[in-house]
Amino acid sequence: MGKSFLCDQIIKNIDNEEFYTLKVSGTKQLNKNILMKAVHDLLQPRSKNILSHRKAKRLVLYIQDLNLAEKNEFGNQSTVEIIRQWLNHRFWINEELQPTIIEDISLVISMSHRGIDMQLDERTKGHFAIINVPEPKTDELVHVFTSIISQHLLGFSEHIKCLGKQLVESSVKLHKSLRKNVTANLDNPQCVFSLKSLSQVMQGLNLSNKNQQYTLIKMCRLWLNEVLLAYGARMTEKRLKDAVLEDALFHLKNSTNLTYEDLYPEKVMPLIGMYSDAEDEIGAQIEFTLESATARLDDLLDKQICSASGVQKVDLVILHDTVHHITNLVRLFSQQSNHNVLLLGEAGSGRKTIVKFAAQICGLTFEQPDLRDIEVCDSGVHKTFWKSIVQRVAIKKEKIVICIDSENVLNPRIFDFLYGLSENGIVSNLFTYEELDQLSSEVPGSFKSDVGKFLAQEMLRNLRLAVNVSTDKDYLR
Repeated sequence: MGKSFLCDQIIKNIDNEEFYTLKVSGTKQLNKNILMKAVHDLLQPRSKNILSHRKAKRLVLYIQDLNLAEKNEFGNQSTVEIIRQWLNHRFWINEELQPTIIEDISLVISMSHRGIDMQLDERTKGHFAIINVPEPKTDELVHVFTSIISQHLLGFSEHIKCLGKQLVESSVKLHKSLRKNVTANLDNPQCVFSLKSLSQVMQGLNLSNKNQQYTLIKMCRLWLNEVLLAYGARMTEKRLKDAVLEDALFHLKNSTNLTYEDLYPEKVMPLIGMYSDAEDEIGAQIEFTLESATARLDDLLDKQICSASGVQKVDLVILHDTVHHITNLVRLFSQQSNHNVLLLGEAGSGRKTIVKFAAQICGLTFEQPDLRDIEVCDSGVHKTFWKSIVQRVAIKKEKIVICIDSENVLNPRIFDFLYGLSENGIVSNLFTYEELDQLSSEVPGSFKSDVGKFLAQEMLRNLRLAVNVSTDKDYLR
């Protein structure tokens, strides 16, 4: 609905000389201790129990989706309770049961429609200016996305220009239908479709190329490919993926009168990916056969084997599903905006291998930290590794993908660390103030007063996280 986007833009453009910002995202694991630690790590003690910024800046604390936090045994959400305590008394009780006064802080809070409780008590709401951000109506969504697609299609032929609005209308209707009929439950907790999923389809259409998608059928094929990537890829059950395909074809036929047989007369869906080396097609979605994609991956594998000493070449069989997965990863890793990946599958199914393939195709460096030690998040070795990653990504502009194994996901400290990276770009307390001052000489002048903001911005732009997760339902939940 745009709440996060609006807040992120405000935070991005805020005056660095007067304010500094902290974004905390609501998850099931979020509790008062995590929230207080995130705030305390940014501040310095002025006296025994008073915390404030070392340069007397005002903290703008943005808590995203506050109501997603789980309730405790008393039916309360500890994050809401600790915020209420600070609002009423201007201090909160820390883990040592001592009052901590936080000076110069402004709160911005958003609530998710997927949350446990959408209501705050009247006393707490009295401290806030409340802005309701309703979900856009169907005609509003069609108008917004049609305006975007029409601009992109200006250089296309007239019949493709007319098709743009039809595909947008089909996308919006499909989105509404899937949100109504496919809901998250204990068996499929990842089936949560927000407007981000719809935007992903529109983003895919904006990657069309007039030299490739020059017919109605080719453009509709691209649209169907983007729908299956945005919605179908989340499904762990074949029946749900088939339901997405069936629903998409239904809406496509209503708007264009094209059927599956018209789109794919040979009953085979071609691959669509970003594999073209042509100067006017770089970054565009190109149709190609499964055989040509497999041949390219074979060549890539041969180069890896030749570059490795003492490795004997063997004939390998690359499965069709593997080619599809690598193609989707290449598409995601190639985007300018932040795209992290959650790979669902059993151990040994090749998730790390396909990430390596996709990273090499996209020119990304592949890294895999050792997180087997449950105390590793607090160790000096762990911090040294992530500091080097931040400097390589933010200062040297190196593009990196980091692969995390599933056995580490359930460790709360590692989960919070990774979540902080994916949401904020950097984790508080990773660098000391002295280290940030040293890095100030290597950042642009406009960020010298807020080096952390620059590091976070570049990390979100150049770092990708690939998290391997078991299909076991407890991991997904």
